Amino acid sequence: MAKAPSQSLREWGSLVYRALIALIFIASGFLKLADPEGTATSASIPLVIAVISGLFEAGAGLALLAGFRTRGSAVALMVFLIPVTLRFHNPVGLGPAESYLQTTMLMKNMAIVGGLVGLFVYGPGPLSLDALRARK
Repeated sequence: MAKAPSQSLREWGSLVYRALIALIFIASGFLKLADPEGTATSASIPLVIAVISGLFEAGAGLALLAGFRTRGSAVALMVFLIPVTLRFHNPVGLGPAESYLQTTMLMKNMAIVGGLVGLFVYGPGPLSLDALRARK
């Protein structure tokens, strides 16, 4: 039977996995906000939706990074990813190369949801604002 990880490894490990998942949303959100017109055009969505999406992704990603309201942020991002994945990464009816790319993107989003489920189930870990608030 494998030995349980040390307290230090659990603390830092939870911070690292939370930060890596958060980085995806922070980067995506700020990229949308840096060029909302380009995002709207390339995604065939209204400009206001591009801006709202960028604000949401960046904000929820920063909340995850800080470990602030982590479980709620994780659920919100999971719910966000469902229509995004179905709308933008649906491989049905595409040519072989594009279908392969969109299948890969769909699987990437499923892996991200898996990480978000982990954050929801296990929480942000001790190196987080949620843990700091719970100690007070």
